Amino acid sequence: MMYPFADYVDILGTQYKIELKTRDEDPGLRHGDMTHGYCSYAEKRIVINDRSKQSNFSEDEEYSYLRHAMKTLRHEIVHAFLAESGLAGNAKMCGSWATNEEMVDWIALQGPKITKAWLDAGALFSLDIYSERGNE
Repeated sequence: MMYPFADYVDILGTQYKIELKTRDEDPGLRHGDMTHGYCSYAEKRIVINDRSKQSNFSEDEEYSYLRHAMKTLRHEIVHAFLAESGLAGNAKMCGSWATNEEMVDWIALQGPKITKAWLDAGALFSLDIYSERGNE
């Protein structure tokens, strides 16, 4: 299975490398059974568990794993945005809201729906998504 992911993603001006690794290839993916990926702020990389190498899957299973990998990538990108904006580091002093997994997951899950609602409502030009300026 081929994942349609870019090699890098720009996070507030910082390039994060996107890597697909198996649990055997990356020890960071071995922290419990639920580790689907992680974001390394220090190394500026996002690692996604590449389950496609684990066995042969049916077409339906491949689609399911691809959708899950995309959700995981969105989740880890949210972590990267919170880190690069300074919110994740500062939140540790006054609580953990910016590193809370439920909040990060909510943003990752709802982000596409929020973007669609903004586009549908005319609150965002589709080109704004790709704009370098983006703050207008």
